[in-house]
Amino acid sequence: MRRQIAPCALITFFLVAAPIVGAPIGKWVEVRSPNFIVVSNTGEGQARKTAVQFEQVRSLFRESLAYANKSTSPVITILAVKDENSLRELLPEYWAEKGHTHPAGVFIGGPYDQFQVALNLSAPGENPYESLYHEYYHSVSVPYFPGLPVWVAEGMAD
Repeated sequence: MRRQIAPCALITFFLVAAPIVGAPIGKWVEVRSPNFIVVSNTGEGQARKTAVQFEQVRSLFRESLAYANKSTSPVITILAVKDENSLRELLPEYWAEKGHTHPAGVFIGGPYDQFQVALNLSAPGENPYESLYHEYYHSVSVPYFPGLPVWVAEGMAD
């Protein structure tokens, strides 16, 4: 059953991404690292930089969890877009209500270890992806510590 989920996830991804690829946002590239697939409209250099950045964060998280180093982790797809307008086209629901803040990125967890990240590479701030890394930590730690009280799990992720 697990093998059937991956093709379904890819089909869903391409159905969602298809309108974006046709949009006049720029050329899309795909870069792969050992643990991430980065699809981006910022060019290959920035896509590679994003993959390296997430590999470094992953390495740090897995080193902090002895149990995590003993098993494999799923490959995560990252949609790294060049600006807020591109992210809005990808995730219009976050711009549906006026007056709300808009995310620099979104971490989406799914069943069967399927995770996707969408992020705005031009987001301002010292660490605009802090919440993405926080949620990513949960995806790494929860399988090993599923019964932790919420306050402990949140404290570890922070």
